[in-house]
Amino acid sequence: MLTIRQLIKGVRLPLSGLLLVLVVVFAETRQAEKVCRDIVISIAGEEGQQFIEKEALLRRITANTKTPILGTPLQTLKTRSIESVAKAHSFVREGIAYKTLRGDLKIAITPRRPIARIIYPYQQSQYIDGDGTLLALSDQYTARVILVETEQPGTQKNLKEHTHGAALLALLNYIDRDPFWRAQIVYMHINEKGKITMHTQIGRQRIEFGLPEAKEDKLAKLKLFYKKIVPCKGWNAYKRVNIEFDNQIVCE
Repeated sequence: MLTIRQLIKGVRLPLSGLLLVLVVVFAETRQAEKVCRDIVISIAGEEGQQFIEKEALLRRITANTKTPILGTPLQTLKTRSIESVAKAHSFVREGIAYKTLRGDLKIAITPRRPIARIIYPYQQSQYIDGDGTLLALSDQYTARVILVETEQPGTQKNLKEHTHGAALLALLNYIDRDPFWRAQIVYMHINEKGKITMHTQIGRQRIEFGLPEAKEDKLAKLKLFYKKIVPCKGWNAYKRVNIEFDNQIVCE
């Protein structure tokens, strides 16, 4: 024989499910009645990036919709299409569009951040981001990043397609993550064989790095040169420093 407590438990579960359904229906009904009242664009790390302008991105998004976004019922807004338009901007890494209960369309942008600028022979220079994506230069802003000049043929989309490109990208990211190297190394030249020569912010030395491999060991040797040799000999004692080979630093 069922007790009163068991009966109450048996009734409570269907009622809870029904209540949940009613809440969902009510929320959808309220959402269907709302129209878009504002478009809010947020950019991650906004204070540090200059390549995406909110006003220009908003014009791009609104120009690519068949009907005006503002005043349109929220239910009819296709957020996937809006995301696609936002991500078509070359400096947008990721874009997410969503609707709020207040009636706003929010677009959250994650920008691409250049870590270097590469100059190819017979081809316009481009920025490189941390993924190796090649980005067109901007007329509005110039990023202060390492300048990489190469004698090797260029590629159109990603640095990884370049000869030794994956290793070069790993080296550039390693430098970018280290405040000391990011401030010190300002220019790289890559010859037709893929070997790198670096020039630094402080000091007149030509740093012969070799191929973009064993980056940690080579830069550790270069830091040893700065800590042990420069204090004894002075910044202008040597014009050439070779760190290409294992277990040796050649200074001339």
